[in-house]
Amino acid sequence: MAGVIGKLVSSVTDVIKGKQPPATLLPSFLLLCTALQRPGTSAMDTTAKIIDDNVTIGIDPGANPDGSPNMVNEYTYNVVKRVFEAMKMDGSVQCVLPAASLSIVGEGANSGGPVVIHATNILPLTIKGIFN
Repeated sequence: MAGVIGKLVSSVTDVIKGKQPPATLLPSFLLLCTALQRPGTSAMDTTAKIIDDNVTIGIDPGANPDGSPNMVNEYTYNVVKRVFEAMKMDGSVQCVLPAASLSIVGEGANSGGPVVIHATNILPLTIKGIFN
């Protein structure tokens, strides 16, 4: 049993040592502009790109030498389509806004006259969404 636990600890340690640094954050405005220009995912477009890549590594997209249909393209499309479908139907996006990252300014009035308030979130905010 100690051998199994030792291997598990070693595996976890290796993963922690080899972890990648966090992704570089884009400025909010640049992220918004980029997001608005993205066309969305397409299983057909991605399959076409994979088939093009297959050609560059020597996989012929045409019929087999004996004349039978080449099923690699259909297989590739099926895999890509199912992965995209799973991402779109089952995937979720989870984000968090750190405390004090949201700033609110409000204007109003009371019996003493005009009132301006400034507020911020004091707790982290969780955001949930879906792939589109």
